[in-house]
Amino acid sequence: MRADNPGDAFVRAKQALAKLRAAALSAGITETDLATTTVSLHPSYNSKGEPNGHEASFGLAITVRQMDAAGDVISAVTKAAGVSARLNGVRLEHSDPSHLITEARELAVADARAKAEQLAALVGGSLGECVAITEGGGPSPRPMMMRSMAFADSGGSESFSIDPGQVKVSVTVHTAWKLSQRGQ
Repeated sequence: MRADNPGDAFVRAKQALAKLRAAALSAGITETDLATTTVSLHPSYNSKGEPNGHEASFGLAITVRQMDAAGDVISAVTKAAGVSARLNGVRLEHSDPSHLITEARELAVADARAKAEQLAALVGGSLGECVAITEGGGPSPRPMMMRSMAFADSGGSESFSIDPGQVKVSVTVHTAWKLSQRGQ
């Protein structure tokens, strides 16, 4: 929010934030799913580079736990903020990736064993015991990012849906196996 002095700019930004918070809470978002992410206050300049006041803003991260409600929540908060609304992005994450990580780990170990068995067979041996294993990787949700955009009252108030896409989880394992020679 821009104003001639920093105090007024800050007050306007706080008022806009209060409208965003109220709209999010009215849309069913809980207090624990709201987080202030940025607080900004700085001088503003005209096209000639001359000071023309101050700008203040707050960033608010909103966690929406019901995917089908995301569009409605975004519409409600951007409508509440009016011309001062900015959407800086949407990040999609799996709410509990632990079972996906477990499955990815099992698949990674099975793949490592199969490759080790093949390599051992190619050199005329057989696979012995696993003597070392390390893990890397982890959940890597595929985010959907949207460019920052302003929502005018006429264009930002309609409901829309957010497409979830797919979550990709990867786990990398490094294994070391004893190699047994056939006939030994």
